[in-house]
Amino acid sequence: MSESFSANLLNSRFNHTSQFGEDGILKAIFNAIQPQTKWCVECGAHDGRDMSNTLLLREGEGWSGVMIEGSAEGFRALQTACTDVARHWLVPEMVTEENTMDKILSRTPIPVNFDLLSLDIDGNEYCIWSQISRYRARVVVVEFNPSFGADVFFVQNPKANAIGSSLQSIARLGSFLGYTLVCVTDVNCIFVDSPEVVALNLAPKTPQELFWERWSNGDCPWMPRTVSDYNGNHYIIRAGGWNGGQLKQLLPGTELDPLRDRSEQLQGPILAK
Repeated sequence: MSESFSANLLNSRFNHTSQFGEDGILKAIFNAIQPQTKWCVECGAHDGRDMSNTLLLREGEGWSGVMIEGSAEGFRALQTACTDVARHWLVPEMVTEENTMDKILSRTPIPVNFDLLSLDIDGNEYCIWSQISRYRARVVVVEFNPSFGADVFFVQNPKANAIGSSLQSIARLGSFLGYTLVCVTDVNCIFVDSPEVVALNLAPKTPQELFWERWSNGDCPWMPRTVSDYNGNHYIIRAGGWNGGQLKQLLPGTELDPLRDRSEQLQGPILAK
């Protein structure tokens, strides 16, 4: 181990372009386990700068990156930002159940084993990660929906849009794939390949413990809050979540089941035949 390590990775947080301190956390992790390939993948790269989890490594540490952005506007901005074409492989595609990460990466020069994968596509991260079988990152950052809290198991239906999956489901998938959850920020789970976790010198913690480590006062502002009276009526006392907690739409009597993925194949990786 290259340096003494904090018992809590949240103490390493700082932002270069990341949202919630991921730049500092990733820097601390790679100070401990040391980069091997200096290759990263950013899926949902947008313009390659704003809210990027990899720009600090690409600009400051000379890393190479596969930058995947499916929107035309975002990809144009990505082309403008990533002018060092020798170190950036830009992909103007959506990663889907059919157009998998394995297929996309096979058309790039990235090694099969690389250092960092960042998945931030506002919803379908569980499905995309579960389908990767040929390639493997040592460290993985996966967005989750914190409004579910720390205890709910929910996987977004791949055909639904922009609801995301819960911490519990992402954490369970990571464990199934051989990763250890080492840190939870506001909206991201950070995993390290389990054989390498010893270098971090961290005490084992459950996903719930890591979630509430971030919200030590016991109140997560991303979580909507409801109360009920003794007659069974429910009242929203805080909308929570994105858009500044503004309640934009209330769907009384509507369940989440149509948005939930219940297919058994998504409870683990989809292995290549």
